[in-house]
Amino acid sequence: MLLERLRDSLESLALPSERQADIMCATLLKAWMSVSADFPDSTGADKANDLAQSILAL
Repeated sequence: MLLERLRDSLESLALPSERQADIMCATLLKAWMSVSADFPDSTGADKANDLAQSILAL
């Protein structure tokens, strides 16, 4: 998920929803990457717990 703001939103361009979906899909096709098989998989809960432990340690 892209969280930082880059430019005006697609919604503000008043494009039809189908065109907005086409743009988002084209962007995802360019940006998507596979992860290697040895990439450590963790859940959001795992990440939250790790962050909480880091905060407590500080």
